[in-house]
Amino acid sequence: RATLQGNVVDPSQAGIPGATVILRNVETGIERSVRTDETGHYIFQYVMPGRYNLTVQAPGFKTTVRSGITLSLNDNLRLDVELPLGETTETISVVAEVSVVQPQTSSLGSVVNRQIIETLPLKGHSSLFMFNLVTGVVNNRYWEDARPSDTGTNVLFTANGSPVATGDVAVDGAANMVNVGRGLNLSAWVPSTESVAEFKLQMGTLPAEYGRSGGAFTNIVIKSGTNELHGSLYEYFRNSALDANQFFPRGRGQKLTPYGINVFGFSLGGPVYLPKLYDGRNRTFFFLNYEGGREGNGQSRTTNVPTPKMRRGDFSEVAARIYDPFSVRLVDGAPIRDPYPNNIIPESLQDPVARNMMKYWPEPNNPNVNPATPWVQNFVQGSKWPHTRDGGVLKIDHQLTAKHQTYLRFNKGDAFFNFNYDFDGIATPGRNVVNRPYSGLTLSDTYLVSPRTVLDTRLAYTFGKEQQRPYSYGFDLASLGYSPSFIRMVQAAAFPTIRITGIQGLAGSGYREQPGYTYSLQSSLSTQRDRHLWKTGGEVRLVRGNFFNNSNPSGFFSFGVTQTGGPRADTPASGTGFGLASFLAGYGTGSIDFANGVSIQN
Repeated sequence: RATLQGNVVDPSQAGIPGATVILRNVETGIERSVRTDETGHYIFQYVMPGRYNLTVQAPGFKTTVRSGITLSLNDNLRLDVELPLGETTETISVVAEVSVVQPQTSSLGSVVNRQIIETLPLKGHSSLFMFNLVTGVVNNRYWEDARPSDTGTNVLFTANGSPVATGDVAVDGAANMVNVGRGLNLSAWVPSTESVAEFKLQMGTLPAEYGRSGGAFTNIVIKSGTNELHGSLYEYFRNSALDANQFFPRGRGQKLTPYGINVFGFSLGGPVYLPKLYDGRNRTFFFLNYEGGREGNGQSRTTNVPTPKMRRGDFSEVAARIYDPFSVRLVDGAPIRDPYPNNIIPESLQDPVARNMMKYWPEPNNPNVNPATPWVQNFVQGSKWPHTRDGGVLKIDHQLTAKHQTYLRFNKGDAFFNFNYDFDGIATPGRNVVNRPYSGLTLSDTYLVSPRTVLDTRLAYTFGKEQQRPYSYGFDLASLGYSPSFIRMVQAAAFPTIRITGIQGLAGSGYREQPGYTYSLQSSLSTQRDRHLWKTGGEVRLVRGNFFNNSNPSGFFSFGVTQTGGPRADTPASGTGFGLASFLAGYGTGSIDFANGVSIQN
């Protein structure tokens, strides 16, 4: 909200007590009226950002109308009005000149208004990422296309030297932060740029009401409806079909990595009007916005996968000598291994689980390899990893009486994406499935107790969740040959993490459940006494966070060259052994992670 104040004076600069001052919103027609005190001072508190006209009337003076007044988020502006002598039926209209210097506040800040939002290209279309436009801010993730669903990226900045990610974020003045990282507070909902009326980042010595912030306070105002019906329909897109290929991939005969980004939506706002039932002009307004995103980030990968011979246990393509790890015998007191004949592991000596896993690697598809090492860079893939998001917001503003205004806002949405991966298939590394649902509800009430006393109260609920699951979540471990006792030990059924020296691994994404809830109640009472403005209030937040994270819910297994190196088992000779052979022999190291969930309440 904003504050507008000033003095009403006569031509001799003496204050005019009892003058009527009317502030009218140009777009909604809603008016507020006060009288000047004995010194001629007036004040309007908790004013919604927007364009206003100011009308001043007093007996014995001409009526004066000041137009062109623009109030922005958290403004505390001063506008003094001089009334000429004359009849009140005479009207003088002038364009207001409001001082941009705000000595009534100690904080520093920058406002990003609707004109800037509409004219500047914003890569990624995250409204919070507009902190880059504010003086004194250093962005820690400047290279990224920050999307509204990138909840971490959207708060990783420092303002005037404050610690990274220690600021607070509010929407329409209500708390919008949730604890989803056991100490890392994130903005669960990042409004679409189309729904934002204004964005302000405050720094410096903040007012006491922003005491929870660690150096910066970000406030976003959602648009409100007006007396006229307004709407928009939009889409932004980027696509690799419009781009040239890169130099080195083109030289290798590799096509341009495909990608496509589509951001689309609509907005509609105006008075609530029900024919023959209710006419909400000058009183009740609505604003609705939906935005969706469909994105396929391009990725390319060149890696090593088993050759057809290796899948059968034939490692004759490998120059290194491969030894049987289970053939250890003592020779002159030294543990000695026997080599596999012709570097071939007989099927009877192959681990059944490893043999079942062999089919989960993709077949080699790159014929341009070194014949001496046919498994090196024998697989090339270019694909897109998907990212989808949908979200909407509905805001209802209503003037109950001339002294009583309220609004209700509801928002809800979700985001889904897979992280980049190395190949198609259930056992690809990465590709963890991420869901980030969110919702929020805010009720605000502003009551003019008297012309000089205002009570402002907000009640809000915010929910956000970080959920990550392996792409293979729900995988049947028994199909690989694991025993029932092993399966009972895992916390989440998924393809096990396999890491092999010299060969692309399998699987390897964790399981995470982190829902966060924030309940907040804010209330403040402001009153004017002579030329002093007294403000008191309080805020109560109930912050709940739940955290569960298991990096390897179905086990982690590692295989290197030493397990099949030789001839000594304790000190294998350099240049012996092969990681994939150790895997197929079933000889490596491994562990199963077990994690405990944690719940906190502040």
